[in-house]
Amino acid sequence: MQKKIRKYSKVFFAVAVLVGSFLAVPVFAEVSKWSAPQYQMNEMTEGIVASDVTITDIVDENGNPSKHYEITYTIPEGFDQERITLVPDGYIRDAALPGMNDSFIIHIRNESSHEYAYVDDSFVLSVEDFSIYDESVLGDIVSSATSFSGVPIREEISFYRTKNTALQALFGVDRTSDLTSEMVQDDSISAQLDPIKYPNGVADLNLYYLDFYNAKYGTNATKLEDLPDKAISELLDGNYTQSARESNREVIELAFNYLYNKLVAFSFGQEEINDENSQNYSIGSYMRKESSYQYANRLLQNSFAKLESGEEASINMPHIYINGRYTTNTYMNYYIGFYLELQLERTDMPVSGEVEVPTPPKTDYVP
Repeated sequence: MQKKIRKYSKVFFAVAVLVGSFLAVPVFAEVSKWSAPQYQMNEMTEGIVASDVTITDIVDENGNPSKHYEITYTIPEGFDQERITLVPDGYIRDAALPGMNDSFIIHIRNESSHEYAYVDDSFVLSVEDFSIYDESVLGDIVSSATSFSGVPIREEISFYRTKNTALQALFGVDRTSDLTSEMVQDDSISAQLDPIKYPNGVADLNLYYLDFYNAKYGTNATKLEDLPDKAISELLDGNYTQSARESNREVIELAFNYLYNKLVAFSFGQEEINDENSQNYSIGSYMRKESSYQYANRLLQNSFAKLESGEEASINMPHIYINGRYTTNTYMNYYIGFYLELQLERTDMPVSGEVEVPTPPKTDYVP
């Protein structure tokens, strides 16, 4: 059945082009181009001592504000576990604004009698695993929407409908202020949409958006996520009212996925992040282990290749960057959830087959 649907969609697309107007066709359960595995969240290894996070406000030469975070993790005396899981915390303690470029340094101090090193490929930078929360925390799943990592999108991490340019055109007004709260409700939009092109009313709002922004920007996208950045940001822009929560599945998924695959980015300083290349350093890029992840993994290998007893090593963890150009009103007061992890392992363990000889106790006795 799935193959038949795709075949019919292609035929319908070809006919639409021939008559000179592109009509979007439904996309049935297609995987997002940003698809990535969801990483589970672990607890930091018991016994590791974490200092308080120090936060310093910084203003650069252009007057742009940012924050500098710093924390120290100590492997204490007497600690002898084979593997350590660190969960760096401290990013975005308060509100983050578009255009901010915050930095975060972690120090690892080894006060144990053992030697530790970074575990290759153990670094994790991922969207927070929202699947661990139940309805009492995040509410019900909205319109069966699913994130690019396969996690259901619930009410508390969903979005409000914005009074964008497409809705302004639908109701024949020229300004956001002319769109009333009543106009952006599901029933009003369903009544306004062409029943021939969009027979499912607001459930076809994504198709109306595709037709509108394809026509405006001269594109042939078949999914909202394939529209150009300027079209996506325009779709998600405009004031919103909390009386109209977005109910269209694809629009919800677009807003969530775009946030974590374009707007929120991290860099270890290997290249200057800007609004046009931020997708290369997005959280999603690390989850898919793209070049951003490979660079980070090598840097961690070099920084913590050998942490001997009594030594301390440091690393500039990835700077967080909030895209200033394309982050719009739909994300106002929105919770950004992400997770970091890295692991260390003992490198002074006895080789298989060997027996570790215990150190004899100290004594003042002289024979």
